[in-house]
Amino acid sequence: MASINGLTIKNPTTWLGREGYATQGDLYLGDEKIGFWSQDGNGGEDRYELEEKYSDIKLYKVVKQLYKDKVLTSNHISINYDIDLLMSDLLELQEMEKEYRKNFYYNDNTMAVILNPYFRKTIKLPPTNRNVDDELIKLSIKKEIDEFRKEHGSDDIEVKIFRSYKDFDIGTPIKKEDLYNFQKLKDVFKWDTLILNDRTIKKETFYDLDLATKDKLSNIEVICSNKSGCYYEKDYFLQFNREDKSNDEIELGDR
Repeated sequence: MASINGLTIKNPTTWLGREGYATQGDLYLGDEKIGFWSQDGNGGEDRYELEEKYSDIKLYKVVKQLYKDKVLTSNHISINYDIDLLMSDLLELQEMEKEYRKNFYYNDNTMAVILNPYFRKTIKLPPTNRNVDDELIKLSIKKEIDEFRKEHGSDDIEVKIFRSYKDFDIGTPIKKEDLYNFQKLKDVFKWDTLILNDRTIKKETFYDLDLATKDKLSNIEVICSNKSGCYYEKDYFLQFNREDKSNDEIELGDR
């Protein structure tokens, strides 16, 4: 399935907002769902709701670092590439993959796509082009490129060549550990319950512990639970699957 830096959108739905069509869906990194993503539909920024062990802020930062040198120009305005633009490109990439699957792959043809931020044109190329260099293919469709430029303007024109499904996997995959939402307990603004691998500690009893234990606990890495004021020890959290963790939180009040 089409992906950019390992990110994929699954179960997408589209609707019409005040500013045009918008899409939302489950956000995957590799084979794991890491959250939910939605465009605004009313001209606002995209919304990201990541699973609790992942940080949307870290996702923004990782993408910003990956594309720190990428700047887009539209109508003579420069725009720094960010996560929202990546998601928009991912949507378009998945649409192109659907077209490739429907019209090209089973006929063993190569697909060329001429596009800008608003329009795209698909060209069917014969199977022999599977072994032809991209630049030679672009020269062979120069007439179509010039026509596209004349009709839609010359800004931000790209030509993409797809010979197989692997061409729809773009960029080096993001590492899941780079998105983990971990922080030291001492940096947590407010907490009521700390769940460790071997015990559960309430905030009111934390101050009764000896200084060495308090210092050790203050420096462990934890992650916030969906349960308000509840934090998990990092290593303990990673042992949970979703069902186990839900059961644990249900039983938390009985501990």
